Amino acid sequence: MSKPVNSNCILKITIVEGKWIKDADFFGKQDPLVMLEHNQRKYKTTTKDDAGKHAVWNESFDLDALEKAVAGPPLVVESYDADVGGIELLGATKGLNYKDLCASTTEQTHDLEMLDAKGKKAGNLVFKTLFTWAEPDPPKIKRDPKKLINKKCTLTIKIIDATFLKDADTFGK
Repeated sequence: MSKPVNSNCILKITIVEGKWIKDADFFGKQDPLVMLEHNQRKYKTTTKDDAGKHAVWNESFDLDALEKAVAGPPLVVESYDADVGGIELLGATKGLNYKDLCASTTEQTHDLEMLDAKGKKAGNLVFKTLFTWAEPDPPKIKRDPKKLINKKCTLTIKIIDATFLKDADTFGK
């Protein structure tokens, strides 16, 4: 991308689907959900009850404040099995560089391998990204209030018409 990423740019991430090698639940089927963290804010999909080893979401999140994110840690997308007792990690992608995700303004499809807690392949996650560039805010300039008016300038006010609501003269007009 030739234009630098700024705080007005948006990265839309659409979680499409996940496929896992094995089901985490011994009884019934796993209930997967996907989570990611961006600028200390967590985003998560809905839980797909009894989806088992294949879940489809097509859920989107708009990530903003990308200027900070590009300079920060990579984006990691994680999948979990939600149960009554809590959530259990199914797999996570390796860190994704924000700079690479923001390199194109056309929609990109990513099919990434997820690794379990031991570093073994757990499955694949498919998601799409769409980067939208926006003009940055103009820089804020601190101005000295004493220097706002040029002393050589003059302001001329010409009153064209005036209407008075009350006559201030008690004797005459």
